[in-house]
Amino acid sequence: KERNTNIKCIALQPDGPMHGLEGWKDLSTARIPGIYDAQLVDSTITISTEEAYDMIRFIAKHEGLLLSPSSAANLVGARKLGASVTKGCVVTLLPDNADKYHEVLKSI
Repeated sequence: KERNTNIKCIALQPDGPMHGLEGWKDLSTARIPGIYDAQLVDSTITISTEEAYDMIRFIAKHEGLLLSPSSAANLVGARKLGASVTKGCVVTLLPDNADKYHEVLKSI
């Protein structure tokens, strides 16, 4: 952002404090991690646990990838943002796979 003012940083948040997105924090109720800098955020998109789990199943079926809930939620956010972007590109990270999430594998 400091080199290119056209870059936007979009935060993703679970839809409430009682979500099922391991690794995610509802910043309205959780202790805010020291690495989080709210000044970098241009806007926020809310993701539900259900949307993430639907994405887990969709990506497993259509792409053969086993995503963690947090990776699937990131992908949901990227797709939501992409639906409104008319110029540029959307970048997200898939930080984890489903290897340690047995409940995810059962839902596929």
